[in-house]
Amino acid sequence: MIDVATGRPTRPPLSVGDQAADALELSPDGRLLAVTTFGGSVFVWNAKTGDPYGAPLTVDTSPVNEVAFSPDGQRIATAGLDNLIRIWNVKK
Repeated sequence: MIDVATGRPTRPPLSVGDQAADALELSPDGRLLAVTTFGGSVFVWNAKTGDPYGAPLTVDTSPVNEVAFSPDGQRIATAGLDNLIRIWNVKK
């Protein structure tokens, strides 16, 4: 995260490891950030702290290139090059 007033980082950047990030989406309440990867994973973080919100969601080795939160922020829909749409429950 970067402080826009100073341009300085306030914490290390979020990482998807050796996978290439593709799409990202912020939950409607701004609490969670989801990022898809070409490696077939979806990473979810607490947008305020940068802490992981559970383990990465793994599709398989097919790239995941679309992500969207439900209006209540409790589910994530993903789509990838395997032509499948998956619904993930992210409610804790």
